[in-house]
Amino acid sequence: MWRQLIVRYVAAAMAFVACAACGGQSASAPTSTPPPSNAIVRAKLEVTSVTVTGESLTTGYAYRTVVHLKETAGVAATIASIDLKFLSGGATVASLRHEQPISDSSNVCPANGAVDTRELVTLDNDPSHSYATTVRAIVTYTDSTTTVSTAEGSAEVGAASGPPPAQTYTLTGVISDDSTRRGIGGARIEVISGANLGKATMADASGRYVLDDLAAGSFRLRASAGGYDAGEQGIAVPANPQADFTLKQSVGCFYTLSPLSESVSAAGGSRSFTVTPSAATGCTWRASSSDPWITINGAASGSGAAAVSYTVAPNSGVGALLGSITIQWASGRAAFSVFQYPVRTNCQPEIVIHLSPNAWEAYVPLAVGCYIGKMAIDVPWVRVLGTHGGGTLLDVRADANAGAARTGHIRFSDERVYLQITINQDAAR
Repeated sequence: MWRQLIVRYVAAAMAFVACAACGGQSASAPTSTPPPSNAIVRAKLEVTSVTVTGESLTTGYAYRTVVHLKETAGVAATIASIDLKFLSGGATVASLRHEQPISDSSNVCPANGAVDTRELVTLDNDPSHSYATTVRAIVTYTDSTTTVSTAEGSAEVGAASGPPPAQTYTLTGVISDDSTRRGIGGARIEVISGANLGKATMADASGRYVLDDLAAGSFRLRASAGGYDAGEQGIAVPANPQADFTLKQSVGCFYTLSPLSESVSAAGGSRSFTVTPSAATGCTWRASSSDPWITINGAASGSGAAAVSYTVAPNSGVGALLGSITIQWASGRAAFSVFQYPVRTNCQPEIVIHLSPNAWEAYVPLAVGCYIGKMAIDVPWVRVLGTHGGGTLLDVRADANAGAARTGHIRFSDERVYLQITINQDAAR
């Protein structure tokens, strides 16, 4: 009997322990929570595009760039800096690091967001550099993990804009005979002073002339023709859009000059022109120079046809000179004009520009006085559209290239070639 009681007691105790272990839970399967992940998500910044424009300066270029950014990993990115490198023909012509590229207060691209930089200006003040064709942007950024990363993008630099060209004006008029009021065909009109010094043209068969591309301002204008006394008057444009002349026929004997003008290099030198009378005898002349840098050699007077010899002193300045020798006779006078080119020592002998196959236009900086000369272009796909800043910026355009790599030249000369602009354009891609 005692043995049976002990067995029952032990069985009851074991049942009690088993029930306590179940904790009163239901019989359904226990639930569990996935373990936390140890992966770290970092910001990922992309350069979606780069917008860049170039501008010609008096010396060099200015590049204005905006970099467009986007974050794609869902983590905000702090932009530390943006390095811009401007390339021409594979060589770096300008570079600059821009810190705080977005603003002075915040330089963060939000998670899954986009942001544009402010306009980033890079200057290249080296006049020997060619205009950049490509810009490369390198963006350095961090996130909350302090990991430093970079993103890159690039773009082609469009054609350079330049200072707006100075407004120019046109002067017209009629040169006519004082007695008949008929136009004098072939008469010469020229500017002899002021900002438009050296500009000249010839009248048509009816005596009408057009003198264009004039800068605003005051200057003196001279009209001349064989067998007539020259006439002069002061002009101001744009206030005076028209200037007419009536020339008097030379009375009695008169002299004709050939040629009417001469251009001389900065080195100076000796030249001559002829004077021819209308009558074989009884017609005397006298020559005088209006400028100290023009000296008459030998006889300064005579009768009948003669050659007038003169010497032009060297010009050491960067500006051109215009002077004259006056031939006077009893009833009239005529002027022989002398134009002297400026000194060329400040002119860079060669400027080399390397271009992509795309169409291109830019202002090419020149030293003062280097534009004044005879210009020749040896290829049809290069054109000079004009100048700005008194000839210190040359507006050059090159057509797009659809074929093989090619080279063209713009040459400036007086008695020799003193400046050559070489334009190398890549083959079509």
